[in-house]
Amino acid sequence: MGVLQRIYKKLTQKSRLDIYEEILQLALDKGYRVCSLYDWYKSDKQGKIFILRHDVDIDVQGAERMFEIEKRLGVNATYYFRNTTKDYALIKKMKSHNFEVGLHYETIADYCKIWNIKSVDDASSIDYRVCASILEEEIENWKHEYGDLKSICAHGDKRNRMLRVPNRIIFDEELRRKTFVFIDACDKDLMEQFDTYISDTSVVNNHKWKYGVSPQEVICRGDKTIMLLTHPTHWNYNFFKAIKALYRGFNEDMLNHVYRKERLKKYL
Repeated sequence: MGVLQRIYKKLTQKSRLDIYEEILQLALDKGYRVCSLYDWYKSDKQGKIFILRHDVDIDVQGAERMFEIEKRLGVNATYYFRNTTKDYALIKKMKSHNFEVGLHYETIADYCKIWNIKSVDDASSIDYRVCASILEEEIENWKHEYGDLKSICAHGDKRNRMLRVPNRIIFDEELRRKTFVFIDACDKDLMEQFDTYISDTSVVNNHKWKYGVSPQEVICRGDKTIMLLTHPTHWNYNFFKAIKALYRGFNEDMLNHVYRKERLKKYL
């Protein structure tokens, strides 16, 4: 699909929050307990469970609207915010309603952008010890701002895909012991405990569900433990938001560069 076609699709997309609410209502009607990742993790894991995870990559407004739907239906969820999408008031509100909120970290990607590491050949120059120190500091800063942190989640930045180096490789056992955070939502052994894992996609992919199955299908067939990953920007649409998202998408590195340098200046 060409660039102009992608832009056209994004500018003409419509809100799908009503569909999201219908999915949650269907799960409740079919006898599922709808909950956050950590609530499932600490539970006895009995019965049918529908786990909600949201990666707030861009759209904080969309995250708040999804939160309001969940709150109205009496369910809760897990939200992971990037350093660039953290919203103090919203995070505090979510936590006050017993939602799980965590850090969507992109430490290696940030490091590579600051040090201008752009190719697979250059990836050997990444100092993973420094990256681990940065992530440790990010986790402690999060705790200082927002309180307890139950889990975190690695973000899949374009730079990670370019270098073939995922952010999650620095969150090792040593760092987990240091920070007392023991769960990354992308942990392989965690993912293997779900009967079904589903992720949304953007309007560019016609909102197809990754892995070939929709939440409505698996709910109706009665899969026991379902993990649904959504990104608020794929659900919360209006024309002006689409313009803003396109601008941010094309200029994200430039827009965040000053902020990133300030946050990491002690490592420069």
